[in-house]
Amino acid sequence: MPAIALPDLDLSPDDVLSRYDANLREFRALSAQVRDQNRTALFEALTRANIAFVIVSFNRDDDEGRIDDLAVIGADRAAHLPENPISLPIALWGLPAPVLLDLSYPHAIERLAFDFIEQNHGSRCIAFTNLVNIIFNVAARSIAFAPRRGGKSNA
Repeated sequence: MPAIALPDLDLSPDDVLSRYDANLREFRALSAQVRDQNRTALFEALTRANIAFVIVSFNRDDDEGRIDDLAVIGADRAAHLPENPISLPIALWGLPAPVLLDLSYPHAIERLAFDFIEQNHGSRCIAFTNLVNIIFNVAARSIAFAPRRGGKSNA
């Protein structure tokens, strides 16, 4: 991986914000570029492992978005997340192209869950204490916020 140059320390606040906005646009474009490919690869691997749903639960006592638990629901009791890593192209902040990384399945699921949150909430600060769960429906190839009690979305 090439070295990342240190920024010019003699920048105005407007220059810093302009660079940040440009990096954010590039990061979002790269994330969108690999999103479908990564979802497809993950859902295919989960299908091969006989997994029907993955439920991502956030720590409700933590406003930083830490994941509390990953629940796996399979077609049979033997279903579990694969042990081997999955290779996915990942957009990394400040790099001009995605980087192919070998990720554990919990890490890959976490990345796709946070990408889903970014798609729905942008980069603005959200209250993770209000998020209940995100559900990966493997058969439907979808990621969605779990409905709250009473049928309302927890988004």
